[in-house]
Amino acid sequence: MQNKKEIIIISIILVIAILAIIIFGIYSKSNETASEAENEISNLEYNIVEEQKENNIEENITNNETIENEIEDENTVTNQVIEENTTSPVVGEEEQNDEEVLNQSKNEEEIVLEKAKQEWGEEDTSVSFHIVNKEDKIYTISVNDNNTTEVLQWYKVNAQTGEVTY
Repeated sequence: MQNKKEIIIISIILVIAILAIIIFGIYSKSNETASEAENEISNLEYNIVEEQKENNIEENITNNETIENEIEDENTVTNQVIEENTTSPVVGEEEQNDEEVLNQSKNEEEIVLEKAKQEWGEEDTSVSFHIVNKEDKIYTISVNDNNTTEVLQWYKVNAQTGEVTY
């Protein structure tokens, strides 16, 4: 009888130990899973923040390139139109008027850029000047650092009066 009691007690202890091991294993796995999930969330948050930073940088670069491209495109179109009109032996009155307006606009651009260069100091080769906007006869010109492309100064130049303001 005593052997039966010992066997039953040992069996109960073994069952309790096995249950404890199983519960501990499940608990450990859930903690690992939760920890992995927290790590994944942290990584996702970090990636999102990094992507937003990259997008902002790319957007700024794209905006700068767009402004430069617009300026370059304006010059390219101007040059192409002048070349086309000068090689054409037959020029009608309307085409002559368009060419005069185009030449006048080109001369205005050169004049306002020269005014801005004079205001800044013509000797400075570390900067470049760009026409960014034109409203009526008032041109907005940016002075950009050649190394960083950062805008150092903004000028408004009146093409009619030659007045330069900041």
